[in-house]
Amino acid sequence: MGVDVDNSCEFINQELMDFCEQYQSTFTRGRAYEKNDQCFVEQKNGVVVRQIVGYDRFEGMQAYKQLNELNRATRLWVNFFQLSVKLLLKHRDGAKVQRSYDPAKTPFHRLRAENILAQEKRSYLKNVYESLDLIRLLQQIKKIQDALWTHSVHYISETPEVTTPVTFDSEKCINGHSENLNAVPVEFMNQSLEQGKRRYRRTKRPRVPHTWRTVPDSFEEVWEETCEWLKEAPERTAKSIFEDLQQKYPGKFKDGQFRTMRRYVKAWRSKPILTFDHKWLNEELLVENKFATKFQGKVIREANL
Repeated sequence: MGVDVDNSCEFINQELMDFCEQYQSTFTRGRAYEKNDQCFVEQKNGVVVRQIVGYDRFEGMQAYKQLNELNRATRLWVNFFQLSVKLLLKHRDGAKVQRSYDPAKTPFHRLRAENILAQEKRSYLKNVYESLDLIRLLQQIKKIQDALWTHSVHYISETPEVTTPVTFDSEKCINGHSENLNAVPVEFMNQSLEQGKRRYRRTKRPRVPHTWRTVPDSFEEVWEETCEWLKEAPERTAKSIFEDLQQKYPGKFKDGQFRTMRRYVKAWRSKPILTFDHKWLNEELLVENKFATKFQGKVIREANL
């Protein structure tokens, strides 16, 4: 009958407008700068979409077909077996907020309690619910999840193989015995999805080197003098140097600036150590070459004898 969307460009475009005009559908959008207008849909992103699909990026027709198969299986799990609570009352008393919720129910039980469906539809949904085997349904969800994640852009190569998507077979989820279904504890549902939950990979952005300053450098004027102290006595600690600067320049350096001095001294020491390592490495290579030459000469002389 109609489409109500967010204000982002993936919805507000000419293609979607033409689609709604073609099928005579009402097109509405949320208010500007009101992100909670779609709250009843957005609240399912974490517990349904991200928990089952993950954060990976999927592209191509193969991934689209595989995602459809996962949705066919997931809708049965969400609508018939996933419990949820609804907010009934919210009361604020100063800074404290008290919330009251109704008992946890699945969408199927919540819809059946409203008495708004025709008797034929109620009987149909009840038969579907009683015929489903929860264990087999979760096994199929896990199998389709594994097939979907192979289409992630993190895994596929430049020329991905065209594979047949793993389809959802509803007949494999039929048990036929409602007693066995009722005997399955709720803890098994959460544990099964938790074990098959996607281990998310988040790409770490390279850290930008901090080259700017927001306050003037207090050690800039005395740093050359500090370097001379370190050259004369490299074993000196940053604390002893900082205490000498406080005595020589009273009132200029606060105790909280000691960490900055320690960081500067650490950076100064890294350069001489790096230079020493390279020099020591070159000297060792020369020693090894001389030893190898002497050893080879000794072997040659013993062979001649």
